[in-house]
Amino acid sequence: MDEHTLSFGPFEFSPTQRRLVRDGTVLRLGSRAFDVLATLVDRAGSVVSKEEIIAAVWPNTFVDEANLRVHISSLRKALGEDQLPAPLIENVPGRGYAFVAPVARPVRPVQEVPISLEAGRSNLPLSVVRPVGRDDFIATLIGQLQRRRLINIVGPGGMGKTTVAVAAAETVVSAYPDGVAFLDLGTMDSAELIVPGLLSVIERVNGSVGPVRDLWTYLQNRKMLLVLDNCEHLIEPVASLAEQLLRACPAVQVLATSREPLRVPSEWVQRLPPLDLPPENAELTAEAALRYPAIQLFAERASEALGGFELRDADAAHATEICRRLDGIALAIELAAGRIDTIGLAGLANALDDRFKLLKQGRRTALPRHQTLRATLDWSFGLLSTEEQQVLRRLAVFNGGFTLEAARNVAGEGGEIEVDDVIVSLVAKSLLTADVANSIVHYRLLETTRRYCSEKLAEAGEAPAKARLHAAYYLQLFERAAAEWESQPNEDWLPNYGRELGNLRAALIWAFGPSGSIDLGIALTVSAIPLWFQLSLVEERLAAAKRAVAALGLQSQAEKRQRMQLNVVLGWPQLNAISGVESGPAAWRTVLTIAEELGETDYQLRALWALWVDRTNSGDNRAALALAERFIVTSANSSDASDVLIGKRMRGRSRHLLGYQSEAAADLTEMLRHYGQAPNRSHLVRFQYDQRVMARSTLARTLLVRGFPERALAEIAGMVEETLALNDTPTLCHVLLDGACMVSLLVGDYEGAERHIALLAQRSAQAAMDVWHTYSHACAGALMLRSGEVEEGLAILQEALRKLQSAGFRLHFAALRGMLAEGLARSGRLAEAREAIDASLIECAETGEYWFLPELQRIKGDIMLLLGDTAGGEQQLLLARTTAQEQEALAWELRSTTSLARFWRSDGREDVAKAALAELLPRMPEGFLRPDFLRASAIAEALA
Repeated sequence: MDEHTLSFGPFEFSPTQRRLVRDGTVLRLGSRAFDVLATLVDRAGSVVSKEEIIAAVWPNTFVDEANLRVHISSLRKALGEDQLPAPLIENVPGRGYAFVAPVARPVRPVQEVPISLEAGRSNLPLSVVRPVGRDDFIATLIGQLQRRRLINIVGPGGMGKTTVAVAAAETVVSAYPDGVAFLDLGTMDSAELIVPGLLSVIERVNGSVGPVRDLWTYLQNRKMLLVLDNCEHLIEPVASLAEQLLRACPAVQVLATSREPLRVPSEWVQRLPPLDLPPENAELTAEAALRYPAIQLFAERASEALGGFELRDADAAHATEICRRLDGIALAIELAAGRIDTIGLAGLANALDDRFKLLKQGRRTALPRHQTLRATLDWSFGLLSTEEQQVLRRLAVFNGGFTLEAARNVAGEGGEIEVDDVIVSLVAKSLLTADVANSIVHYRLLETTRRYCSEKLAEAGEAPAKARLHAAYYLQLFERAAAEWESQPNEDWLPNYGRELGNLRAALIWAFGPSGSIDLGIALTVSAIPLWFQLSLVEERLAAAKRAVAALGLQSQAEKRQRMQLNVVLGWPQLNAISGVESGPAAWRTVLTIAEELGETDYQLRALWALWVDRTNSGDNRAALALAERFIVTSANSSDASDVLIGKRMRGRSRHLLGYQSEAAADLTEMLRHYGQAPNRSHLVRFQYDQRVMARSTLARTLLVRGFPERALAEIAGMVEETLALNDTPTLCHVLLDGACMVSLLVGDYEGAERHIALLAQRSAQAAMDVWHTYSHACAGALMLRSGEVEEGLAILQEALRKLQSAGFRLHFAALRGMLAEGLARSGRLAEAREAIDASLIECAETGEYWFLPELQRIKGDIMLLLGDTAGGEQQLLLARTTAQEQEALAWELRSTTSLARFWRSDGREDVAKAALAELLPRMPEGFLRPDFLRASAIAEALA
């Protein structure tokens, strides 16, 4: 057995190796049955509801309870329960199932499961210091990570919890296929920011461009390590989150740092002790003293402060006394060593006599962190020069890192203080840390020091003025960021500005606070919109925009422009959400009205595009065509000549959906012939999707309908490859649904359809794009109908359509409802099929989704023939053929003519059937090995 092997009765069970052994013989289990067993064994002794089992074994898929019962039955049979003295699995009526056999969980030595040191994906902060004296603790931590799901490193402030957490996480990165995500809660002042912040860092670790909004769906089947740092000030919401993560995400582990336990089930508290010290009254040589971690840390930091330091025998007693007075607290020792260049070792030891009486009396683990370190910080602050004190306390307004430029603007007192020199001095004294990983150095106050300095800033009466300077500086910075957003590559832009999120939050809290500036806060909110978009912080940007809109007036042109920009933020979520986010068309109409008042062509086009998308998604294709025409007219005033081509792309799509296939193909072909991708990212920023591949997606559909299935398949293969290279998840999800999945299903390329549907499901789940994920379910159900899994396919398709319709999305409903009606007919439910196809035709007339109308008419004709209405069925099929001919839709004409020929042959009118096929088949330009052509050819051959 390996370390993760469990045993019960005569069985050995390894979830990691997916192996079940009975008395030395490996048993064969189906994949689903194995997952059911793993879920039950993991919760041995507890009742697991049917819903929980289905969610774990069939994530993101609609599965009937009957399916679960089948797998439980096969599992019991494979386990040979009838030959055991007692059953392993019990059915608890009305509740679920329970694994009732005792499960042994062997503990293995840590070294038996070595962890690779290869690099993996993470956003762990750069380790700028070596964790002195913590090797054993880190090794223990790594061992616990192999057997525990929630580990909390607990200890007083300044003990080095973050350092050991990062060191352990760095070592085990490669053990987590989906990466290690680090979230510093110290930059957050509100529990509402925890989940959005966690989603943001997870997205950065996994490189997803699109927005990630559903934490539980995203993490449900991922093996990740989440490092939650500085939890103490948000202990209750973090505890609740950790408990939910353990329940909902079986492969996720949490490593937390805090002053106190989270007090949730399964938490393993790993207390971080002080650094080891020599025994009291021991007379040690320097060599002996340096065997203790506290002395090692002091000597290393002193050497850094002095540019070289060697502990001598005569100094050993002083160093030992200093470290003992500081209780082996890492931060306190570092602060002390940072001042050795000023007063020397002996002077440092003497200074502690007066300054740390309070620390000696107050060193109790039950006391808050700021009281534990206050004496150390008081002493350290008192040793600074007046200028150093001024700068250090002013730096407390920064929430997270800051640059030298930012420090000059906020702490420089109008240029009277040489901030650069003071910053260098504070770094040397370990009161600031410097991150030199990027081209621009970022500095940071430890959180304990920052809070201490915030008090000093308030005592000095400088807090309001410095908060205003801080907010004004970041307004300028984010205005610059907004100007660069459309021109800089994302891989350059985001590292420059993404790390300023904490400062943005601090500036907005002040600006909208009692002593702040509403005008500054509104301007800052507008300028920060690109950052929230790039970090996919949907809830945070919505809340900020609503707050700013509520504070706005309507008197000036500037206020109107700000309202227009903020409503852009309020309008976007409706494009990607299926529930839980309010609709955005009203916001876009506000944008359009104000943009017309101000003569803002760019924002008029953005609003018209978004409203066109909304009408298309809602199934109002006539209104969508009118908006596309309006976009083309408005684009005549644009400074970007490509905008009119984007308008033609929009019109081509609307024309295609309305059944004007030749006109649609002309628009799309012209757009692709003349459109040149913008040299910057402006088109992607303004219109959310890559315009070229979106045009190719619609062109592929027109090619299919007009009788060119091979060209359509070639087009979708090229566009999917092109979109994958773009690494743009929203565009990829759209073209997969709109082009690849639909074309593959309709052409009969079921292998390709399965591949594209799986990719759509994967990427939409990763990015929490729930609309596209629900559409992937709909397409999966449609594919199952064609693969013989009729009943299960019907259930999945019906549920997906219900969710989409309840959220106001009706895109592709004509095709999907037509496929549903065919599936009902195949299952023998002809009355339901007739009812479904009639409803589909009514809805098609309402939405104007006429591109699929000939197919709906054909499906209705086939169903009527099955019901025995031969006259009505024939008339319906003739109508389908006529409609297809009017639309120049050869693909649909082929299908309706095939159905007519089949009926005429059965009705004894072979000559009529033969003539119809003889006239049509030579007109087909390609697709001679595709199912539709082969079916028609088979009838023609039989007639011959």
